[in-house]
Amino acid sequence: MRILSILTALAGILGVAFLARANNDLPTCVNDECDCEDFQNWQEAQTVLDAFVGDPFLLDRDKDGLACESLSGAPGGAMPEYSTPTPAPTSPSYPSRSSSQPPATSNPEYNRPSPAIPALW
Repeated sequence: MRILSILTALAGILGVAFLARANNDLPTCVNDECDCEDFQNWQEAQTVLDAFVGDPFLLDRDKDGLACESLSGAPGGAMPEYSTPTPAPTSPSYPSRSSSQPPATSNPEYNRPSPAIPALW
């Protein structure tokens, strides 16, 4: 039984090495152990993540399908330093009206009281 588990583990290791040699696009770290520091950019790390089922090198720690998101070129990465967020629009301020009377004007026609309206009933 112990021999069977050792052979299974060895076959898994050799399988990873065989797959890496079969695909020349993969870096040599796939023959041993890959970390995000082994890649020059995000695309290289993503290629390795896509080449193996189950993320054996733990390149996608947050399980969102993207490898080594801290590397340059990663989609949805940090905004460049030179960009600044656009401020939210503000609503215009209107003067408050403390009374229900219209504001006083210099025209005397508007400042005199209205004549009484006779009742029709």
